This record gives sequence, C-alpha cells and structure tokens, in this order.
Amino acid sequence: MSLPGSYENDEAMEAILVAVIGVTGSGKSSFIRRITEYNNIVIGDTSESQTETVERYPFKCDGQSYVLIDTPGFNDSKLDDETVFDMLAEWLVNTYRAKQRLNGLIYLLPIIDNRQKGSEIRNLRMFKKLCGEENFGNIMLGLTFCDREEGTVVQARTKELKENPRWWGDMVARGSVIREIPQERDPCLKLLKHFIPKEKVTLRLQSEVVNRGVPIDNTAAAQTVLHHQELAAVRAQEAKEYAEIEKEFASRKQKAAAENEKRMAEDGQNHEKMDNLLGQQKEEMLTLQTQESQELEREELAQVEETRKSEQHSLQCRQNLEKAKRQVDLQPEVQKQRQELEDHVEKIRSFRIDIKSCLKSLTDWASNGRVKTAKLASHKNLTGFCDRCLTTLFPRKGQYYSKDYPNLKGTEEHD
Repeated sequence: MSLPGSYENDEAMEAILVAVIGVTGSGKSSFIRRITEYNNIVIGDTSESQTETVERYPFKCDGQSYVLIDTPGFNDSKLDDETVFDMLAEWLVNTYRAKQRLNGLIYLLPIIDNRQKGSEIRNLRMFKKLCGEENFGNIMLGLTFCDREEGTVVQARTKELKENPRWWGDMVARGSVIREIPQERDPCLKLLKHFIPKEKVTLRLQSEVVNRGVPIDNTAAAQTVLHHQELAAVRAQEAKEYAEIEKEFASRKQKAAAENEKRMAEDGQNHEKMDNLLGQQKEEMLTLQTQESQELEREELAQVEETRKSEQHSLQCRQNLEKAKRQVDLQPEVQKQRQELEDHVEKIRSFRIDIKSCLKSLTDWASNGRVKTAKLASHKNLTGFCDRCLTTLFPRKGQYYSKDYPNLKGTEEHD
C-alpha cells in the first residue's frame, strides 16, 4: 500500500489532499487519470476492480499542489467489501498518524445504474459513518457517465438522490454538494478547486482509532460492514432481485414489441388516412385554384370590358367635342349661307311681284293692239315689264330690249 504520509518537503505538506471513493466501475481511476494525466493508471471496463491498493497521485495546477487518492471499489467481484474497508481504514489511520489530513472526499456513483441495491445503500451508510456528519461539508457527491443518459433522466435521478435521506439527502442537508463529473480535464480541475478553501478535516474513524484507541473492527463504520455470511445473503438477495429485474425487463421488452407493432399498424392506418386527407386537400386546392383562376379571368374580362367602354366613351366625347368645335367653326359660314338664302328668298319674292306686275302690264298692253317700235321707247306702259318679259316680247336680231335701255330706235313693228 502506498501511503501519502511520507512527504519529503513542506510544499507537499501544503498540498490539497482529496480521496476518491466509490463502487467498482464508477469511474474513479478514469477521473484521476483525466486530471493528473498519469497514463500508467489502468482503467477497467468490467465489474472487476483495477485498483487493488490505495494509490496517491500528486500533481500541480496553476501553482497549487494536489494529491488525489485512488481507492479500491466496493461491490468488486474479486475483493469483498470487508477487505476493501480494512484497506481504506488502515490507510486513513496511517495518514492521520503521519499528520496528513484530507481536505475533502469525492464519492462517485454512476448515473446509469438506477437500481438501489442493498449493498450500495450499506456501503453508503458505512461511508457516512466513516466520515462523520460534522465533515459532510467537505464531501462532493459526483455523478458519472451523465453523457450516456438523457438530460431528463439525469435530472430525475439527481432529484431522487438529493431528496432521499437513505441516499444523499441527509448529506446535502449538512453541506455536501452534488456535481456531474465532466469528461474534459479543465472542468474536472475546476471541481477540485472547490476544496482549496476547505479546512483539513479529521474523519470520525481517524478520531475513533487514533484519538480514542477504538479498534478498527469496533468503529461505527465497521459495524455497518456485513460479515461473509451476511454478505452472501445480501448478494443472493441481489441475484434474486437481478433475476426479477431480468424477467421484468423481458416482459417489458415483449410488451414494448407488441405495442410497437400495434403502433406501426396504427401508423400505417394513420398514413393511409393522411394520404387520403392529403389527396382531398390536393383536390380542394386544385378546385380552389381553378375557381380563383376563373374568378381572375372574369375580373380580367370585366376590366377589359370596362376599359373598352371607357375608351368608347372617351372616343364619343372626343367626337362630340370635335363636332361641337366644327359647329363653332362653321357658324360664320352657316350665317353667311343663311343670309344668302334669305337674300335669294327675297329676290324670289321680288321676282314674283315683278311677274305679277308684268302680267298686268302685258294685259294692258295687249288691249291696245299693235304698237310702233319708235313709240315703245317712250311708252309709259313698258316701264312695267321686267327684263325677261322685254326680252321675250321684243327680240331683234339676236339682241334684246331691256328696261335698262329705254331709248329704242328703229321703226320696225313687233307683235
């Protein structure tokens, strides 16, 4: 056994001394190797402990000296719990006699083992008696392999350990802390710094044996460790519990398989229903898209018709405006034509009057008989004839008599 009491200088005497305790397979050696970087530490992956003696591993970090103590694990398949307890108790007594006291203890428990086995509870009770309630404030309760479980499982397990006084409840109430043990070195070193301000402690077993002279087998911690027959009975009970657990596991596995098949069948039906529902939704979407397309087409046609009507109205307005403009532009011409028409009507009216006068004069003239041409020039009755009548009555050699030429010459007679 390697005793950490044989230091060669004062610097080693000031080191932070921390013992790592727990069941076999809880990750004690892995935790120490990760922090100290001692590659010669053997790590096991079975229920058989790789640490058969108490070993110390000194190292420095940030100018602070540390010594981690690796101990054999309880519930080991090769070493019984009595042997492990005797080795641990002897080491603690020797270090105390060598004036070396611990700054703290780390008790590791794997989170993946959620069975409250009788031996684990007994060993934890022994650990509590070994330390003493007055020293619970220097104990860190570490959960290992948390990365292998879901967060909800870790939280539930931590709550159970914290609230149950058979486990860690009474220790937490008196100052112990619960921490998840990380897989990286730096976070693990940070956990060790928790013990720097802690005063070195004298464990109850050390006080009983060294200060009071109580034999190790008669200490309070030793009384909780069962003898071989009791241990065999406990292990038989554990084997029975394990068989029941296996049976229950097989039953749950079979039930889970049946439920899985049922769920798969339900999922198949649900998939079929979902496919039908998706098909209906697809048809509804196509119908809706068709309706929307038709509605958009109708709206576009309505917009086109409205645009056509608007353009037609605009064209009509432009035509009316141009017509009104032309009417305004033609107004002087219309007035002129109207005036000419009125003048023409007036001429016609005057012509009718002249015709009437000519007829009367012709009647009067005819009643006088034949007339001499020489006298026509001075005949007062000729003044009543118009130019047309005179031309008709008195043609002469292609020439015409007119009232514009009142002096008629010649002596020829006219009918």
